[in-house]
Amino acid sequence: RQSAAQQMKEVRNQLTTILNVFDSVASVGYAVWYWSGTSMGSYHLNDGYRVLLALAFALLVLVAEVVVFSGYLRRVDEAREKERGKREVRTVLASVVLE
Repeated sequence: RQSAAQQMKEVRNQLTTILNVFDSVASVGYAVWYWSGTSMGSYHLNDGYRVLLALAFALLVLVAEVVVFSGYLRRVDEAREKERGKREVRTVLASVVLE
């Protein structure tokens, strides 16, 4: 069972992750929108195609973020299970008394 402080830390980490993913997706969508309107030379794309292109790249980034984060969570869970399975060995060392 987690304490209130641990739960708040976990919620804060989840919100930070969600905001980072949203920022990545929005930034890529805007970058593709901007690039498709300015860097195409004399050939300019229709606004409908620019929107579709921006959405496609934003969706691609979203899928990549979800896949990477899911892999990260899986590895963290595996590491926790591995650590729980380890047996703790305690040893008592003799102390040295200096006179």
